[in-house]
Amino acid sequence: MNVVIAGSTRGIGLGMAQEFLKRAHKVMISSRNPDAVIRPATELSAQYPSQSVAGTACAAVHWLTTGKIAGYFLISRSRNPDVFGPLGL
Repeated sequence: MNVVIAGSTRGIGLGMAQEFLKRAHKVMISSRNPDAVIRPATELSAQYPSQSVAGTACAAVHWLTTGKIAGYFLISRSRNPDVFGPLGL
């Protein structure tokens, strides 16, 4: 399953990302702060090297920027379709 979690660079959101990765799901994390995404995405990738992890900055509270997560996911997937597999939107 492909999982996108808004606000997932710390706390409950990060815990959810870890749990989905433990269960072999592909995860995209996000945060409002671009700098906040780098460390957790890198750490999750190192912790779960056989799983797909991506991250992007996005303020999901604003309707215009929620499309940024979907766009980033689709661009990442188009560059390497094997990474995120089939879409189930």
